Amino acid sequence: MKKNTVSVLVAFVFVVLAGSVLASNNLPQKAKQETIEKIKEKNTPKIDSKKVKIDLTKTEENGYKLSVNGKPFIIKGVIYNPTPVGKGYDYDFFTDENKPWLVDGPLMQEMGINCVRIYSVSDDLSKVKLFIRDMYEKYGIFTMVSDWLGLWDYPQSNYADPKFRERSKERIVRIVKELKDEPGLLMWVIGNENNYTFSGKMG
Repeated sequence: MKKNTVSVLVAFVFVVLAGSVLASNNLPQKAKQETIEKIKEKNTPKIDSKKVKIDLTKTEENGYKLSVNGKPFIIKGVIYNPTPVGKGYDYDFFTDENKPWLVDGPLMQEMGINCVRIYSVSDDLSKVKLFIRDMYEKYGIFTMVSDWLGLWDYPQSNYADPKFRERSKERIVRIVKELKDEPGLLMWVIGNENNYTFSGKMG
């Protein structure tokens, strides 16, 4: 496809989307709400929460394809790590009785988000389970579960230390055993920018 053709297509899509937004702003309140509900229904996958099968298969082009219940699954996701004004690095949103995801979840659903990634988990894994279930059952949003692998530890983490590696392994195994059967769990992400730990610039 030629470059100018692509530009025309992109411009066309932009105009159509912009026109849709402008049109929706002129709708009566009831019609707006009905439109929002249709978007939510469209963005919520029709998946039986008891029968979720996730596969990663190799393609003929030597790439990989992610599937959920046999259907291709394109991740449209964001990092989810809310921190209210006035709270610090030790804020644990999983244990917040206000459950901020119940406010953010509908907004993400309306955006078409189908997956969130969390940087790490709470010490209370039952609260993490509740978060994963709420996001999936209420909004059709999967969760990727991560762990810092000691990125913010002080003194600085030493991955060459057998004791540190054993502690990390025990923590990861505990998290996996506790959360692995949650239907709303999409995959694991181990570590985050841990090259900084080796650089000596963090910790």
